[in-house]
Amino acid sequence: MSDDTSISSDTAGTRKPLKLWDVHRNNKLGMVAGSLKEFVTKGKARLGIPETAPVRLVLEVDGTAVDDEEYFSTLEPHTVLMLIPPGHRWTDSKTFEYTVQIGDEPDACGSGGAAAARRSHLLHRLRADPGYIALLGGTDLELLGALTPDQATGYDAQFVADIQEASCRYLDGRRDVEEALSFLKYCKKGGN
Repeated sequence: MSDDTSISSDTAGTRKPLKLWDVHRNNKLGMVAGSLKEFVTKGKARLGIPETAPVRLVLEVDGTAVDDEEYFSTLEPHTVLMLIPPGHRWTDSKTFEYTVQIGDEPDACGSGGAAAARRSHLLHRLRADPGYIALLGGTDLELLGALTPDQATGYDAQFVADIQEASCRYLDGRRDVEEALSFLKYCKKGGN
């Protein structure tokens, strides 16, 4: 939904309490609004999304778009919604993943906004399921292995240290396997 959606009144319908997750499911906010436009405007302000940025409002549970006043007015009190800014997409909470715009991949050094968002997503996933680390690729393991305390605010220092150590171990193990495979290929080609 974009801001140019026509809505007859900012206070259409009855004001009701609703809940709003940010796109990373890190912050859940309670808000009261009487219209779709009011909810989106308040939500952007509370989540720090620029006022003029186009967003999509969806149900958190299944990603259904909430893009007209009539549907908004049928929502039950305390319905959980998400504002999806450009460059992101909805995913269910079990397979939540961060997606970035084309050309905005994190680099191995972890610089840039995309890398910070990727770190945040990875830490969120690993806090919920530490075994997820076994599924990560080299770039993600490097990103986590190079974590600094200021890049992991809000997470227990021991958790961060454990993630760093595990990331480095998995990365070292993968490099060892890659080196062994390279050596075997060399031997197979007739090298000495």
